[in-house]
Parts: sequence; structure tokens; C-alpha cells
Amino acid sequence: MRHVLESEGVPPNLIWTEGRSRSTHENAVYGSAVLRQHGVSVIALVVEASSMPRAAASFRKVGITVVPAPIRFTQLSLEFTDVFPNGQSIRLNGETVHELVGLLWYRLRGWI
Repeated sequence: MRHVLESEGVPPNLIWTEGRSRSTHENAVYGSAVLRQHGVSVIALVVEASSMPRAAASFRKVGITVVPAPIRFTQLSLEFTDVFPNGQSIRLNGETVHELVGLLWYRLRGWI
């Protein structure tokens, strides 16, 4: 992402990175520290729509005000393949289960 931003003309000193996180929770914790160093307390959070509830709650928990900017919405087309199993529906169900379990786990841990 740094390369893309620099190629679009963003000065390197305005690109702040956080490279330690291995989860959404850690990204909120470590990322909020970087943001605070630069006096930032409000962010536009860009993540996949299915991950937005957990990600936004994680950043809010560490005191960052979030303006959600979700991407990659899942949309049903009301076709035969929306009702009967196929590779796409199995993958989407896996993502849904991942997010639901993630929300539960984060709540149990006190991270959201």
C-alpha cells in the first residue's frame, strides 16, 4: 500500500504504517497508537462490509471515532444459485460464520 500511495504522489512522511498486528484487535490497538502520535482520533475505516461490525467495534473500544466506509458488499441476485449450494455460497457461509464467531470471541475477550 505504501508503494501505491507514493506512486500516487503522497509524500512518504504522510504515510503511517503499523506492521505488528496479526488480527483486527491488534490492528486497532497498535494502529490507534500510531494515530494518536499524529493527533488523529477520527478515522474513515475501510474494510470489507462483512468485517465492519467487528473492526469498527475494535477501534471504538480503543477510543477511536469510526466513520464506516465498507467495501465488497455481498448481494443476493435471487437466482437458483442463491438457494442451492455451490462454491460461492459455501465460501460466503464460511465468511459469515467466521465473522459471527469473531464477534462472539471479541466480546468474550472484552475487545469490543
